[in-house]
Amino acid sequence: MKFDSEETHPYDYKQTNFPRRGARESRPTDRDRRLCLCAFVGTQDAEGQPLNGSNDYVLEFPAADRPDAVVKGYWSVILVDLPNYRVVPNPLNRFNFNSDSGLKSDTDGSLTILIASKPNAAVPESNWLPAPDGRVFSLTLRAYVPKDLVKRGEWFPPALKRLK
Repeated sequence: MKFDSEETHPYDYKQTNFPRRGARESRPTDRDRRLCLCAFVGTQDAEGQPLNGSNDYVLEFPAADRPDAVVKGYWSVILVDLPNYRVVPNPLNRFNFNSDSGLKSDTDGSLTILIASKPNAAVPESNWLPAPDGRVFSLTLRAYVPKDLVKRGEWFPPALKRLK
């Protein structure tokens, strides 16, 4: 999702470069083999309100802007409570989604993730990330080996929309 420089987005953006190490290497390799991790930390919804498990939210990625379309490696999204930054116990023992989670795409190729304390019939249960009922939380999306548009700050996850 591209934002103009004039616009704001609801995520704190962090980028970290770190060296790739081979099985036999004990020291970092040259700069041409550097990896990168970009993290997007969200604590507010699209309206600027704190994320709270009393509400249901959706994270809607258009087909061309899905996380798997903007990484060369792997992506993940994790939900933690605040202020402790711990995963939230839930009956599914589901604490995150990632490249290998088998999420169901919408018919147009887009991806919808539900963040809520209970499932919602509008989103497949496989795409439900349980939130702590009545408590604030944070959502972090990590892009491992992101494509250049992510590193240049031209792509951000969509804002979390509160379902009414």
